[in-house]
Amino acid sequence: MELRCIVKEIELAKPLNMRAALFCMMIFWQTTVALAQNGGGISANELVGTKWYIDNLLGLDTALSTYVLRRYQTGMSEFGNFVSFSENGTGYESSYQVSCGNDCWTVVNGQYDASASYLLRIAVYKVRQEGAHCWKSMPEMRSPNSTLFEMTFRSDTLLLTKVN
Repeated sequence: MELRCIVKEIELAKPLNMRAALFCMMIFWQTTVALAQNGGGISANELVGTKWYIDNLLGLDTALSTYVLRRYQTGMSEFGNFVSFSENGTGYESSYQVSCGNDCWTVVNGQYDASASYLLRIAVYKVRQEGAHCWKSMPEMRSPNSTLFEMTFRSDTLLLTKVN
């Protein structure tokens, strides 16, 4: 008799555990969808007036489909690839920064539009060389073709993935 009661209790608990598991899965799925729809919580305002480390110069190589950005904070290293978004919310500059001027580096200037909550549109208009050891050449002017990126924000990392 005692064994039957235990078996009966286990059988009664199974549907409840399955319902709880399905409920948890549904909540997780809805949260994931909500985060994906808003770019993981980033807003256009978070780009205005900010500086980021970036894995490649933004917009220099049109074949690149993703960029990884890490939020720059005062006191961090000043060397590497960076992108800075202007205070007025329209222009950006991406460049390689070094400890001394005895080098030649590339600077990319362009316009950006982050008016949609999880989309960033950029248009490069000028690429130039700077530094003490550069040939004095005219900047490369580019046609104003724009590229659209989806923004996904996780902690202090921003992933830009090309949409078009």
